[in-house]
Amino acid sequence: MNVTTKTFRVPTLLFFVFLAVISPAHAQNYPRDRYEHEDPPPYEVYAQGSAIGNGAMNGNFTKFLGPAPGFRVGAAVNSAYRLGLVGDFGYYRFSDHTGRASLATLMIGPRVFTPERFRSSWFLQGLVGGARWSVDSVPQKFTHRKLIASLGGGLNIRLTDHLALRPFEMEFVLANTRSQTLDARFSSGFVIRFGERK
Repeated sequence: MNVTTKTFRVPTLLFFVFLAVISPAHAQNYPRDRYEHEDPPPYEVYAQGSAIGNGAMNGNFTKFLGPAPGFRVGAAVNSAYRLGLVGDFGYYRFSDHTGRASLATLMIGPRVFTPERFRSSWFLQGLVGGARWSVDSVPQKFTHRKLIASLGGGLNIRLTDHLALRPFEMEFVLANTRSQTLDARFSSGFVIRFGERK
């Protein structure tokens, strides 16, 4: 029995040493997450709950207090060079006992993004387009169509190969309403991705 034990002790020890050496090397060559360092799929659509500051709604007036709630939907095409093109539509509405205001935006612009690491990627984008601004209150009632632009970014967290969570997106919005107004817009929602990875 002792001879048999000694005979298998050295090969067994060498086997476990071999496993200890090859396991880290295998992990380096084949990451556990097969999309750990890759770009996201080339196409996406998104839907987000959103809120925009009262300055953009009122044109430097403070008649309607607080941010205006709304939503955003859009689509993007992401290239292999971590550049993309985004089309975005948003709608916001605020009302109180004195009246109501609404803002509908339609914008387009470029995006830059990071590759996915630890299931997450960051992006920065700038959008420009038009806005339909409508106010219906006691002293005034009008509807204007003006230019609007935004600059900001956010975070995407991949849940599955085709679904990502966008926990936050924050932008500075320049609205040419009554006068040039700079305000903030916050959004959060989900992203559906599709297409072959580059």
